[in-house]
Formats: sequence, C-alpha cells, structure tokens
Amino acid sequence: MFVGKMKFDVTILIVPISLLVAVFASSCDREFNLYDIYGPGYEITCKGLDQTNLALLEHFTVANEIILKIQNSTFQNISSKVFRSVGSIKYLYLENSTFTFPESEAIFSTLDELEYLSIIRTAFSIDNETFSGLKSLKDLILSDIGLHIFPEDCFRDLEALNNLQITQNFLQNIDNIPFCHLDNLRTLNLSHNAIQNLSSQYLICETTDDSLIDLSLNDHKLSIQPDNFASIDAFSSNLNDLDLSYNNLKSLGYYLNSFRYLRILNLQGNQLTKVKKLNFRNLNSTEEIYLNNNQIKTIERNTFIGKDSLLRFDLSNNRLHHLVLDQLTALKYLNLGHNNLTEACLQTIDSSLLEFLLLNNNNFSDIKPGIFNNFSNLRTLDLSNNHIKLNNHSFMRLSHLEILKMSDNDIVELPGLVFESLKNLENLDLSRNKLSSISNKDTFRELENLQFLNLSHNYLENLEYSLLESTKDLRVLDIENNRLHSVQYEMIITHLPLLSVLNIRSNLLSCEKLADIIKYLKDRRVNFTTQHSAFEIDEENIAGIYCKTDKSVSLPNSQDHSGTSSPNFVLSFSIVVVSICFVIITGVSVFRIFTYIKRRKYRADEFELINE
Repeated sequence: MFVGKMKFDVTILIVPISLLVAVFASSCDREFNLYDIYGPGYEITCKGLDQTNLALLEHFTVANEIILKIQNSTFQNISSKVFRSVGSIKYLYLENSTFTFPESEAIFSTLDELEYLSIIRTAFSIDNETFSGLKSLKDLILSDIGLHIFPEDCFRDLEALNNLQITQNFLQNIDNIPFCHLDNLRTLNLSHNAIQNLSSQYLICETTDDSLIDLSLNDHKLSIQPDNFASIDAFSSNLNDLDLSYNNLKSLGYYLNSFRYLRILNLQGNQLTKVKKLNFRNLNSTEEIYLNNNQIKTIERNTFIGKDSLLRFDLSNNRLHHLVLDQLTALKYLNLGHNNLTEACLQTIDSSLLEFLLLNNNNFSDIKPGIFNNFSNLRTLDLSNNHIKLNNHSFMRLSHLEILKMSDNDIVELPGLVFESLKNLENLDLSRNKLSSISNKDTFRELENLQFLNLSHNYLENLEYSLLESTKDLRVLDIENNRLHSVQYEMIITHLPLLSVLNIRSNLLSCEKLADIIKYLKDRRVNFTTQHSAFEIDEENIAGIYCKTDKSVSLPNSQDHSGTSSPNFVLSFSIVVVSICFVIITGVSVFRIFTYIKRRKYRADEFELINE
C-alpha cells in the first residue's frame, strides 16, 4: 500500500505572475488633444517605468508638441538621454516617483523647448546643474519633494522663468535662493514650508519695472519684523498679490505701506488682535483684504477711509464686539460671521453697493424695520445662528435680495408682512427654528420668485396650501423633521407645477397617509428625498421614510433622530449577522473536510498514476 502526501509548490506560479504584473503595471498611453491652454498636441502618460522598460518611451517619437506625464516610476542613475527620443516635450510632469542621477548631471539639458516642469511627491535632488539648459522654461513647480536648501547657482539658465512654486517642503530660510537672477519672475509661491524669519536683504534685487507681482508665504511660522519690506521699493513697486496667511503674525506694523499697488492682501489665520489706522494707510488700490480667523477685538475708526477700491472684505472668525466701516463705497462682499456683533454695527457700515452680507453666528436679536436701509443693493443676506426676532417690514428696501438665510435662530413667529419687500427672493432658509405654525396666510404672498423654501427641523403641526399660492416658481419645499400629521400634497403639487422636491421625511404621518403621498409623488415624478427607489410598505417604514402606525403611537423627538433605529438598519444588521454565521459554518466545514483528507489512508490503486 502506497501512502503519500500531495504537495504544491506555489513558487511555480508566483514567479510568472510577478513578471506579468510588472509588465502590465508599466505602460505608456498616447492621446491627441486640443487644449484651451496648451493648444494641439499629444499627451503621453507613463506609469510604472523603471530601468527595464525605459524603451517604452522610444515608441512615442512624434513631431507635435508633447505633454509627458511620468507617474509611479523609479529611475536610477539616468542621464539626459532618457528624454531625447520622445520629441518636442513642452510640458513635463513627474509625480509620485523616484529619480536619481549622477552628480552634476544636467538631466533636462536635451529639452530645449520645455516650458512647464512640475515635480510633485517625487524623490528628487537638486544641484547647480539640474536645470541647466532650460532657457525656455516659464513655469517650475517643486512640491513635496523634501527640499531643505537650494544650491546658489541652480537657476542661472532660467532666464524666461515666470512662475516659481516651491511648496510643501522644508525650507527654513530663503537667503540662498537666487531670486535676483530671475528677471522675468512674476509669481513666487513659497507656501507650506518652515520659514520662520523674513529679512528684506533676501529679496532686495536690482529689478526692472516688470518686477514680482504675486508673493505667497502662507502656512509657515513666520514672524515679520517692522523693517522687512520697508527698503525694497523696487521689489514691491508692482506687487499685486501678497499672501501671508496662517503664520505667527501678532501685529502688522507699517511695512504693508510699501505695497502701494497691492490688489489682494491675505492675512487670515494669524494672531492679530488689533488693526490700527496706519496699518493700511497707503493701500488705496487694494481690492480684497482677508483678516478672517484671527483674534481681532478692535479696529480703529477711519482705518479704511479712502479705500475706494476695496470690493471684498473678510473679518469672520474674530472677536469683534463693535465695528465702524465708513465710506467703503465700492464694497460688494462683507463677511462678519462668527464674531460678537449686534445689529447696532449695521448703522456704522456705509456701502450702498454691497451685494453679499454675512452676519451669521453673532449676537443679533431684533431685526427692526429700516435696519438694512444702507444696503439697498443686497443680494445675499446670512443671519443664521443668531437669536433674532422678526418684525413686519424687517427687510424693507431689500428689493434685490435673492438669498436669505435665517436657520438656527429660535424664531417662533413669522409676522404677516415680514417678507413684504422681497419680490426677487429665490432662496429662503428658515430651518432649525421653533416655528409651530405659520398663521398669517399673507406671509409668503410677495415671494413670487421663490424657488427654494426650507422649513425643516421646526415644530410645524400643519402647513396650509394657501400659504404657498403665490409661489408658483417653487422647485424645492423642505418640511422634513416637523410634527405634521397631514400634508395637502394634492393641492401643493397641482398648483406648484415646477416643484421637483417635496421632502416629507421624519414627520408624524400615519403609514396609510404616507403610502398615499409617496405613490402620488412617484406617479408625478416628484422626489420625496429618499435613497430608496422601490415603493415598499413595511410595518413602520415606507420607502425608507419612518411613519406612525397603530403599534407605534409616537415618534422620537422630532428635533433629534440620531438614536432612531429604522427598519432598514435592522434588516441590514440581520443580513450582516447571517453572513457572518454562513462564513463561520463554511470555514468549519472546509476545515473538517481538509482534516479528513489529510488523515485518510489512501489505497495503493489511488496513486497508480503517481507510481508509474
């Protein structure tokens, strides 16, 4: 009797499989495109290249301009010859790869026509010869490649460079970066490094009138000394965009006054506590100022007088209690959200052209008639997360208003004439308040252009169709999470022909009524905002919407359903449990069968072929 064991050497399969994976993982695809920016040309994308398959690049020699993208590849000790056969490369992207080459190797020297070079998340070292020969290069992006320092002469051939971005690296100072050799440099982005100090001597250059325009130094631990920019008139003469956001700036000093032609100033995310009148004295051409996410408590009066060019101003997420912004005659966007302001501040803001006013998360309490008289051109008003009381004519003179947000305000009543002047209003958000009823039938009468009405998360027990008779353009009606026992859905759908969404989730509708409503809505292709498409009636669930049955006489609190166990959850949980049990039983069965086969004494005739 022959007794033996059957063995299988998995290495027999592992080796060829590994080879196949390597072959198919590396590939180069070519596609001819017409780009708005680049114009006509071939885009070649190569993935998984290494020393063994560099020949793939040789198959793409074309006469047209080329965009070459090399991703997830590893090149070791390569030379400039690697790009020679590809053709006229104008745009080169190296991403998520590793490149090593001999010291002092001008790796890109054969790319005479290269205009754009992007090296991102790639192991890449730089010496004085790395960028030699790139006389046509206009854009250089070096992001997340582990840079700590720069060789002093590495940019000597980049005479056409216009845009330099050295971001998400480990630069601690910029004293040895040769900016002064870059006569055509217009944009310099050094954001997301570790620069802690900035001295003017590093940026002083004998420049022409066409000097640097955009400078980004955001997201460092930067602290600027008062004289950092004072002596660099040539450098600052044409600066348009200065980004110093998310640093450690605690005061502004007067250094910003050097930038007379500054258009955008970003100081958000610092530690500023006070804004003084002289901080912005010479910034009369500035169009956008961002001071949000600081700790500002006071702004001196008359700080922004004469700033007739200012269009966008963000002071959100500070600690302001009082505010005076006079004579901002051109301002169109003002964000004062997340402060400690009251409605009194509105009397100190003079901007008749203002279109966007964000006042959310403040201490507004009483919206009296005439409070917005200075903002007749307003199109968006955000009053959410305050504690406001509404009155008749609260929004008088806001005839151009299109969006009004008043969620999370503890509003208990809507006066009949509160929206009287809002003939152009399209979006009204009254969610998460304490409305139990809307008793005055004229409340929405003037809102002829209303398209979105959000009444969700209130305490509404009924909603009369007559309230919506004038809103013929309504497209979305959200009444989720109220205490509605019934909905006049037939009247609503019939008289609102453009309605596409009627959100009725989480109310006190009986299952019988809910079934009728959903069937009616589905027949007319009106969405009731549920992820379930099938029309199914369950004991406490219809098409994914909870309903009230005889067995379930009450629902959880209508304002909080986080703890509700829906039938769909129970069903899903049951399926998971059954699946786990099936896997366990199958595993045990397979194990027992395997054990039985392993221990079995085979007869000699079972191995007849093996013996032969």
